[in-house]
Amino acid sequence: MTIQFANEQFSAGQHRETQAVSYTHLDVYKRQVQELNRCGFDSRGVDIKPFWADDDLHGRLQVVEQPYRIPHADLTFEAVLSTSVFEHVLDYRRAFLEIHRVLKPGGASLHLFPGPWALPVEPHMFVPLASVIQTRWWLGLWARLGVRNGFQKGLGWREVTERNFEYCKTGVNYLPRRKVKHLVTDIFGNFYYAKKEYINNFHGGAARLARRTKLPFTGEMIFAWREQLIYSVKQSS
Repeated sequence: MTIQFANEQFSAGQHRETQAVSYTHLDVYKRQVQELNRCGFDSRGVDIKPFWADDDLHGRLQVVEQPYRIPHADLTFEAVLSTSVFEHVLDYRRAFLEIHRVLKPGGASLHLFPGPWALPVEPHMFVPLASVIQTRWWLGLWARLGVRNGFQKGLGWREVTERNFEYCKTGVNYLPRRKVKHLVTDIFGNFYYAKKEYINNFHGGAARLARRTKLPFTGEMIFAWREQLIYSVKQSS
């Protein structure tokens, strides 16, 4: 049995009454669960809010009602997967402890999310390097230059600056790679950056560019700048 995480991915400046991004994202997430089931997996999905109509999934999509608490029993799943979720997780340790709890021995934990040096811009605020430079002056500079995401059109630069500054504190969390590795290894006893698997098998622009590039280490650099795909296995007791 597998479980697929989603995240509503509200961008900075988005309000509860404007939820188009959530519906779009959850539609993709819902299709991921459907495709896994079509491939023969007994797949389930969880998110923090019920932005889906799962009439055709027979209750396979569930809501996380308590923070960092997956609504399933211990030792339930052979795999836990997520896409573009962990850049929003504020407490990685609690999240990975919970993933470890619901995995069976030998179960896999596989997660794809933007790296801390995601280029050319942070993918939610559209501000260059906002994943690592989160000061008001930096955010304000780009707001003055007219940088807005889709939910900030028409807002003044001061309001955009404050919304982005707050979002940096409460909406995203780009941990250094070495810290992610240390946290996950401490819980699972193992950790693997799946660089080759990402470059050779993913269809995104960064992966395609890495495959076409012939210079030594360029593929690894693109992987480090754009995405991280991490993999761990729960050990037997």
